[in-house]
Amino acid sequence: MKISFKLIGLVISARLLLYSSAALGDELEKLAAAIHYRPPINFFQSLPTDRNDLGDNPLSMRGGTLLQYGDKNSPCGEVSFSLGWAGVFAGEGKVVKFLPTGPKELKELLETEYRDKFPQVSPAAVMNLGGATAVSLTATRPPESGAMPYFLHFCWIQLETNAVVKVTAVTCNADTFKALTNSMATIKVDKAPLLKAFKPQAGNTLPRARQ
Repeated sequence: MKISFKLIGLVISARLLLYSSAALGDELEKLAAAIHYRPPINFFQSLPTDRNDLGDNPLSMRGGTLLQYGDKNSPCGEVSFSLGWAGVFAGEGKVVKFLPTGPKELKELLETEYRDKFPQVSPAAVMNLGGATAVSLTATRPPESGAMPYFLHFCWIQLETNAVVKVTAVTCNADTFKALTNSMATIKVDKAPLLKAFKPQAGNTLPRARQ
């Protein structure tokens, strides 16, 4: 059964939404500190370029970047972490609907998100990252297409039901891409501080997890 709230009542906490101007600074640093990751040796932590304010759009599927790493050997290489929704949409009458998000459903949602965006997309895989359910897939496009980057990896780490951490790792080098995908296994997230960013107001709660 789909769980819904009236759009006017679904006001996500201003601490995230997803990153209001008042939240920039200490609050963002606290959220970023809840994400633990060991990147490949040639990657360094860099200043996120899109810490935008999505407070006017509570249905945005992705917030600004919390944590970002760049490849010192190539401007094409990058890893970014953001918070976002999976399986949330506005239905008839502007009623917000939360779709089921068990492992099977998350896998299908991720595949649907990227299936038509790249020439080659792998089937999504379900895994466990630091005790959290996660789904991931890879995508590629040929250099002759003129579009960069050529290798892309997308991963959603489930915090609770529809609330996820969205990880994107990209590069134009095949060896670097292998190192990036291997490094995904080092990710661990502290759920409690990250979930506070999704806490609705007016007594609403996220839908309960389904087993």
